[in-house]
Amino acid sequence: MLFRPFADFLCRLRQSFGRTKRIANRVPLCERLEERVLLSIDAVQVSDIVAGATGSSPSQLTNVNGTLYFSSNDGITGKELWKSDGTAAGTVLVKDIAAGSVGSNPGSLTNVNGTLYFTANDGTSGVELWKSDGTAAGTVPVKDLAAGSASSFPSSLLAVNGMLFFTADDGVTGQELWKSDGTDAGTIQLMDIKAGSLGSYPSSLTAVNNTLFFTADDGITGKELWKSDGTAAGTIQVKDIKPGQNGSFPNSLTNVGGTLFFTAASSPGNYQLWKTDGTVSGTIPVKTIGGGAGSYSISYLTDVSGTLYFGALDATNHNELWKSDGTAAGTVQIKTFGVVGYYPQPLTGLTNINGTLFFSGNATTGDFELWKSDGTTAGTVLVKDIAVGATGSYPSSLTNLSGTLYFTANDGIAGKELWKSNGTAAGTTLVKDINLGSNASSPGSLTNVNGSLYFSADDGTSGIELWHTVVTNVNDPPTDLSLSATSIAENNAANATVGTLSGFDPDSGDTLTYSLVDGTGSTDNASFSIVGNTLQIIPVTHFATQSSYSIRVQVADQGGLTFQKQFTINVIKANQSPTDITLSSTSIAENNAANAAVGTFGATDPDTGNTFTFSLVAGTGGTDNSSFTIVGNSLQITPSTNFEAKSSYSILVQVADQGGLTFQKQFTINVTNVNEAPTNVGLSATSLTENNAANATVGTFTATDPDASNTFTFSLVAGTGSTDNASFSIVGNTLKIIPVTNFATKNSYSVRVRVTDQGGLTFEKQFTISITKADLAPTNLTLSSNTLAENNAPNAAVGTLSSTDPDVGDTFTYSLVAGTGSTDNGSFSIAGNALQIIPVADFESKTSYSIRIRTTDQLGMSFEKQFTISITNVDDFPTVITLNSEPLVYHVAARKVVAVDGTATISDGDATALNFTGSVLQVSGQTSKDKLSILKQEGITTKGKNVLLGKTVIGTIAGGTKGSALTIHLTSAATQPVVQSLMRSIGFKSTDKVAANRTLKFQVTNISGTNTNQATRQIQVEH
Repeated sequence: MLFRPFADFLCRLRQSFGRTKRIANRVPLCERLEERVLLSIDAVQVSDIVAGATGSSPSQLTNVNGTLYFSSNDGITGKELWKSDGTAAGTVLVKDIAAGSVGSNPGSLTNVNGTLYFTANDGTSGVELWKSDGTAAGTVPVKDLAAGSASSFPSSLLAVNGMLFFTADDGVTGQELWKSDGTDAGTIQLMDIKAGSLGSYPSSLTAVNNTLFFTADDGITGKELWKSDGTAAGTIQVKDIKPGQNGSFPNSLTNVGGTLFFTAASSPGNYQLWKTDGTVSGTIPVKTIGGGAGSYSISYLTDVSGTLYFGALDATNHNELWKSDGTAAGTVQIKTFGVVGYYPQPLTGLTNINGTLFFSGNATTGDFELWKSDGTTAGTVLVKDIAVGATGSYPSSLTNLSGTLYFTANDGIAGKELWKSNGTAAGTTLVKDINLGSNASSPGSLTNVNGSLYFSADDGTSGIELWHTVVTNVNDPPTDLSLSATSIAENNAANATVGTLSGFDPDSGDTLTYSLVDGTGSTDNASFSIVGNTLQIIPVTHFATQSSYSIRVQVADQGGLTFQKQFTINVIKANQSPTDITLSSTSIAENNAANAAVGTFGATDPDTGNTFTFSLVAGTGGTDNSSFTIVGNSLQITPSTNFEAKSSYSILVQVADQGGLTFQKQFTINVTNVNEAPTNVGLSATSLTENNAANATVGTFTATDPDASNTFTFSLVAGTGSTDNASFSIVGNTLKIIPVTNFATKNSYSVRVRVTDQGGLTFEKQFTISITKADLAPTNLTLSSNTLAENNAPNAAVGTLSSTDPDVGDTFTYSLVAGTGSTDNGSFSIAGNALQIIPVADFESKTSYSIRIRTTDQLGMSFEKQFTISITNVDDFPTVITLNSEPLVYHVAARKVVAVDGTATISDGDATALNFTGSVLQVSGQTSKDKLSILKQEGITTKGKNVLLGKTVIGTIAGGTKGSALTIHLTSAATQPVVQSLMRSIGFKSTDKVAANRTLKFQVTNISGTNTNQATRQIQVEH
C-alpha cells in the first residue's frame, strides 16, 4: 500500500530535529518522491500453534541473540518451551520437558550471554533451574537444588557481568541468594544471610556497574539494602538504614546512570527517595516528598538518559511527576496532575524513548491517555486523546522499538489493540485492528527482537497466538551532512586536512560519496578538494588576506539520491601567549570582611584586543590558593584575616587568553596590622580569708588582647558591679583590699575594672571578691552500722556516716580515700552520707572488708578513719538451676517421650548439705497438645502419684497434662543429687499438628517460699 502519511511524518520529524532547514536553491529534503512506497508497517500472525479458536497462549517472550523464546501450550505437550525466527516453519517446540500433556510450565526466561535460563518442572525434580541453547539436547537442568521431588522455586533471575543470580529455597536454609555459571558445580548459594531454615528472602535484584544490589532480611536488622560482587565475602549489607529488627524495606531499586536510586523508610511511615554508591557513607536520603505518607508516595522510578523520573504524592496528597539529578535541590516537581490519593494512580508505565519520557497519565479521574515529558512543565503534555471523552484509552505495555513507541490502547472503537507513536498527535496511530470491530485482540508481552515487535494477540479466530510487526523499507535519500571541523589555523601546509565529512541516511549500511558542487555558497570550491570523505584546503592560508571560505558539498548514496549543504571554513589567526600579570593591590588590612576584594588583575599580551580569564592554579607559590577566589578579574580573600595569626599569603595565578595560551605568576599578599581592643581581663585570685591585714593583696590582673606585645593599665571604674570599688585600690596590676574583712559582717565584694591598651582601646569586667571563713577541721567520723548479712542486693546500704566538727552548722561530704585500711575501697560507694556495698556479699568467700573514709567540711578541712565491715552468714537456699542453652528439636512424627534436658544441674553457695524437705519442683510452659511426665532413668521411677529413687519415695506428682504445670512435692529423701537426677528425668511428648516453639520453665520453691532462678529450655516442635 502507499504510505504517504508516514512519509509526511518522517519529513516533519526530520524538520523538527533541525535537519531540513532550507537555503537558497537547495534541493528540498522532504520532497514527496511522487507516490512511491517509503515504508510499510503491518502486524501478522507468526504461527497458529493450536489450530482453531483455542489458542496456544504464548507468554514469557524473551529475546536471546535474535531468536525469540517463549512458553506455549500446543494442546498436546502442555505448557512447554518454544522458539521462533519469525516464520511459521521456524516456530517450533524446543523440548517436551515434562512428558505428556501436563507441561513443565517454563517461567522466568532470562538471557545470560546468549544462553537461555529458565525454571521448569519435569515432573520428577520439582520446579528447578534449567538452561537451553535452542536444541532439545542442549535443554537441560542446571542443578536439583531441593533434592528429590521437592521444588526450590528459583525466582528473580538476573544476569550480572555474565553470571546468573537468582533466589531459591534448597529446603534447608530457606529462600536465599544463589548464582550459576550454568554448571552443577558452579551453581552455589552465595550466602546463608539468615541462619536457619526460614531464609532471608532476597528480592528486587538489580545490577549497577557489575554489582548486584538487592534487599534481604538477616533476622537481626530487618529488611535492608545488600550488595554482592558474586563472592560470599563480597555479599554484605550496604547500610542499616532503620536500626532495629523492623528494617527500612527498600523498594523500587533503579539504576540511573550507574547510581542506584530506591525508596526506604528510615523511621515508621517516613518513606524517602534514597541513592547509594555501594558504601555506608554514600548511602544517603535524597529528599523526603509529601511527608513520607506511605510506601506508595514515591513510585515508578525510571531512568531517562541519566535523569531519574518518578511519580509521587505531595504534602497535599496530589499526584505529581518529579525528576531528580541525585541532589535535594535537583529533585523537583515537573507537573501536578491534580488527582488526589493513591488511587487512581495517574502516572503509570513510565518509559524512556530516545531521551523522552512517555507514560500513561490521568489528568482527570478515569481519563488515562498517552503523555510525554522533556523534563519541563511546559514540555509535559498530552500526546493524544485516543479515546475522546472522559473514559480514557488506558495506554499500557509501553515498549521502545528502534526509537518508536509501541503500546496497547482502547480508542473505544477498535477495542484494545496495538498502537505506535512518534510523540505527536498525528504520529500516534493504530498499527492494526487485529480483532476486527470493537472486539479487543488484547496484545500482550510486547518484545523487541532485532527491530521487530513480537507479542501475543487474539484475532477472534485463532485464539491467543504469536504475532509480530513486519517493516518493509526502500532506499531513501541522505538527510543531512556534517563536517568534523570548520576552521583551520593560518599558515597551514598546502593540501592540509580541514575535517572529515559524514552523511546521514535513513538506510543503514548505505555507501556514501562526497563531492564539491556548484550552487549557493560554492564561491571558494576551487580552493578545496575531497579525498574519500576528507576535505582538504589547497593553498596556504593567511588570516590577513582571507579570514573565511565558502564551499558547497554534496553527499550521494549508491542509488544516486543526494543531499547538498553549504559550509563556511574559518581561518584562525595565530595566537601568542600573555607575557605578564599585574595586581592593583597586594596588601589588605586585618579583620576584613569575608570575601573582601584585594585588588584587580591585568594582563600583558602581544595580541591586541585579546580577552583574558584569571584562575588560581597549583604549583610553586600556590600555598594559600584555597584562601582566595577570583571573580572575573577581581581577587577576593575568603577568610577574615588576623595579622597576629598570619601576616602574609602566597598564591599562584594563571591568565589564559581566548585561544587557551597561558602565563603564570606568584603573588605575595601582605596583611597589615590594626590595633584591636583587649577582649578580656583575668584576676589571679578572687577570694580572701577573713581577718586579713589592711591593704592586703587579693590578686594580679592580666589582659587578653589580639595584638601581641601590647602594654596595659588597669583602673577601677563606675558602672554595673562597681558597688565596693571604694574598698579597693590597684597598684600597677595588683588589686589590694583596703579594710580588714570579717566574714560575719560581709562575705563578698563587687568591683568593676577597666583595662586600657597603649592605643587607648578598653575592655571592662565585673569581679566578685569572696571572703572565706576561717575554718577548723572535723575531729571524728562514725558509721551507724558496720555489719551486713550476706546475699544482699547490689549497692545495698551498710550504714550512714556522720561527722564531729568544732564548727557548728558545717556541712560535710564523704569519700573513699587511699591509705591505711583502704584495701577494699573498690567494693564500696558513698551516696550522700550513705555507705553502700557494690557487690553481693558472700560469707563463704569473704567475711569482712576494710575501707578508709574521709569527711570534708564545706571549707575543705578533712578527717580520715578506717572501718571494718563484717559479713554475717545466712543459710542459702539452692539458687542456681542451669539448663542447656541449645534448643531441643522434637519430631511429632516419632511419637516418643524425650528428656527435656539430660544435663540439667542445681547448685547452692553453702558448703553444708542441701535440704529440700518440703520443697516443690515445678515445670511449666507446655500447651494442651503436650504432656510432661517422669522418665525411668538414673534410678528414678514412678508408682501412681509417687516418684521413687529405687524404693524410696522422693516426692509426689500433680499435673503435667493439657497444658497444666508438672508439680512434684519433694520429701526429706530428695537430696541435691536426687533432685538433679529428677530434673534430668522430666519427659516431653507432643501431638501438635502445627510446628511451633515451646519455652519450658524450671523452678524450685522451698518451704519458706524462697525460689530458685527460673531457668528455661527451648523446644522446637517439628513434623
